[in-house]
Amino acid sequence: MCNIAAYVGRFEAAPILIEMMRKEQGFSGGYYTGLVTLKNGKLGYEKLMGDLDYLLNNTPAAKLQGTIGLMHSRSNAKGGDEWAHPFVDGLNTEPEIAYVANGNAGCCAGRCREYTAIAERLLNEGYKMYQLKDIQDKYIELKDGTTVHMSDLMCQLILKYINKGFASDAAMEAAFCEMPSEIVGLLLKRDEPDRISFSRYNFPMFAGYAEHGAFLSSTPVAFPDDVDRVIPIPPMSFGFITADELVIKPMKKPGITVSSIGETERKQAYDTLIDAMKKEALTLSDLTDMIKPLFPPADCPEPLEVIHEIFYSLKKEDSIVFEERRLPGAREDLTAPKLYMKLK
Repeated sequence: MCNIAAYVGRFEAAPILIEMMRKEQGFSGGYYTGLVTLKNGKLGYEKLMGDLDYLLNNTPAAKLQGTIGLMHSRSNAKGGDEWAHPFVDGLNTEPEIAYVANGNAGCCAGRCREYTAIAERLLNEGYKMYQLKDIQDKYIELKDGTTVHMSDLMCQLILKYINKGFASDAAMEAAFCEMPSEIVGLLLKRDEPDRISFSRYNFPMFAGYAEHGAFLSSTPVAFPDDVDRVIPIPPMSFGFITADELVIKPMKKPGITVSSIGETERKQAYDTLIDAMKKEALTLSDLTDMIKPLFPPADCPEPLEVIHEIFYSLKKEDSIVFEERRLPGAREDLTAPKLYMKLK
């Protein structure tokens, strides 16, 4: 799991995204971090192993310019700096797109052979992906024994659909339906300086609006205080957001089903989490496991959306504490933040 932040508006994106990520990286990220912005038709990005502060101290990420951008922080995994997000297209000398995602193969893990065939085909067509040796865990293994990151593969597949003439959001939908998994993704395109495209199965994504622009995040807890409208992005949907417009469309052939819960079950989830956080400080994973049984049968549930909505309501009431603890990071010389939630 990972955390994502996005902004498009009138202000510089980098400082806004940095402050958003500072609030959310401890939910399920902090092991790899990256930032991408767009200005004058050029994508500028920095990414590496390590948390937000490590990125800021070791790269010029904070100086990236542009009033539109994405930020990402991911959970612990294998691979080096190259497997941090964002991923950019490997076909053009000047990257055409930048892509970030949150999630995992999940219920589609058994389809990895199909995805390997997609990767081999794209490589043969000239699309480039960063290939690593001797890393088979949870990634796409190729015939030569190397592996590619699933999000890198998705980025190249989206670009292929764009090159076929698809609009950016439609290209995301087509790629997601061809290679479904339990994810949400965001896309910047260098000739679209006013919009961020998205596609979502079940991992959480919220839109927010303030007077100066629009935001997307894995959790509304990360939104700045001046955000006065919060809109959950529905599961199995795609679309785009601008500073003053949000367009959401249903996937035509989603490939997997996502179960949501009704108001009765939502109340049960709220009561379950409240009772648990009264007793002790718990992580997002702890709380997720508690309410998963409430969801009806489907390929995958969306408990994280419900949890983050509850966090946001408790934050507005000033009745929740987000306690950060430090854990070992992706390398021996690194640490990563972990948030524990409890009621005041």
